[in-house]
Amino acid sequence: MTFSEVKKMCEDIQYYAGHKLKPDDEYEFRKLYNRVKDEEDLDSMSLKKLQAIYDKYLKK
Repeated sequence: MTFSEVKKMCEDIQYYAGHKLKPDDEYEFRKLYNRVKDEEDLDSMSLKKLQAIYDKYLKK
């Protein structure tokens, strides 16, 4: 997954599902989102967590 795809995924979660996140998911998302904003690369575990949050809140 490219950096632009990860950034877009984070922005979508922030915009469309930011108010719906459960506390645990919000904490994980905030950590990941800050790493993306700082332009750090995410490891495979972080990408899986981000994908899980995306699937849980934005996939129908």
